[in-house]
Amino acid sequence: MLGAHTRGGLSSQQLRTLYDMFPKLEAIQTRRAGLLSGGEQQMLAIARGLASSPLMMMLDEPSLGLAPAIVDDLFMRLAALRNQGLTLLLVDQMADLALTLSHQSNLLDMGQITFSGSPDALLESGLLDLAYLG
Repeated sequence: MLGAHTRGGLSSQQLRTLYDMFPKLEAIQTRRAGLLSGGEQQMLAIARGLASSPLMMMLDEPSLGLAPAIVDDLFMRLAALRNQGLTLLLVDQMADLALTLSHQSNLLDMGQITFSGSPDALLESGLLDLAYLG
């Protein structure tokens, strides 16, 4: 409800849509956010952002500290959002997963853009391996 405050709140249908996207949130809706697991907090943060009906979402390291199964589920949900037309600006060290969502990829090294292009071109360039493995 907090995420939609500036646009007048959520309708029951909009809330249902968010719960359908993140069913776990409905089950834990009475728990304090600070007591949620890392994956639950990440779902809540994304749902809170979606409640404002954004045209674009910026996500900084959404996989950080999450168990592998939760990361896979999160990226599946992000792909569904992308497929629904939401623009995602994603920064993540899990490059393989981030590239599966990407239409445009940029590689930063020490704060400088060292590559900008398609995910396939980035993989073919070898720059990603060089950046991660030296």
